[in-house]
Amino acid sequence: MSVENRKIDFYSFSFQEYKNKESIDFWDEKKFDLILKYIESLPMIERLVKDEKSKKSYYLSDIVHSDTSIRCLKFKSCKFGHCPPIMDSDTANERPTDKRMNEGEQENTHLAIRLDDFEGFVALESRKSGISMGTIVRYFNAMMKAYFSKNPKKGNPDYSLSLFYSVVPIKNFDKALEDMTKLKIADIYIDKNFIGSELSNIVPDDDPFIKNDLILTLKSERGENILVRTVKRLYSSLANTSGGISRIRIHGTNTSGAKQILDSDLIRKTQNIEAKLNSNGLISTESIFSKLIDILRTS
Repeated sequence: MSVENRKIDFYSFSFQEYKNKESIDFWDEKKFDLILKYIESLPMIERLVKDEKSKKSYYLSDIVHSDTSIRCLKFKSCKFGHCPPIMDSDTANERPTDKRMNEGEQENTHLAIRLDDFEGFVALESRKSGISMGTIVRYFNAMMKAYFSKNPKKGNPDYSLSLFYSVVPIKNFDKALEDMTKLKIADIYIDKNFIGSELSNIVPDDDPFIKNDLILTLKSERGENILVRTVKRLYSSLANTSGGISRIRIHGTNTSGAKQILDSDLIRKTQNIEAKLNSNGLISTESIFSKLIDILRTS
């Protein structure tokens, strides 16, 4: 069976909840599973979104619960509105196509989501002929709007819930940092063996279920940013094993205005995978899901 390289992009999912005239950013894996369950309950025609502007139709076709924390999703899409003739790749001969204007070649887009405590961490198969993360998030928001119109929150008639994403780039840390215009939050992962005596008295070292890394979160003042030089010092400290810092994650906004997260662990990882092709030249869903799950389990 042939294989093909596929580029993988990484993202972080969060919710924005609006109720009682206030908006709150948070993450809740149960709410995400609730929306997936709602989509699964819909007939295929109600899952389908037809975008006349982009001339694309798409829907969530498959949802696989690989384990307690990872969900594998497959979107199917097609580009409609054009019916060019068919050309023979060997002879250049042409013949009319039997495709109708409302039809298009089906394309698959695969992604896997790890439901962490503070985010949904996403590995997405990046394809120009598939659908983008922006389109996927708009799809989920349309489904959530439909769900809450059928199941309104009691006592909260203005309640709404929306999904948004942050980009997690995989490239040179300094270059990625230069592309960010706002630095709001820095999460510093510190080995609990390096914490001071005051904190060690609070955190019991005889509890086997407490993770080895503790997270120290630095936040900027309202309307201000964390200094770039501070982030660079934190990143350079990773090479100093005596400091106890094992990982840093920087939350902010890039020059395009999109939310972005720099993760020192992911910058070390590859962004390409090899997935098997089936007999008709398409990526095997089972193969790419297996690769995406491996990435998420080791990230």
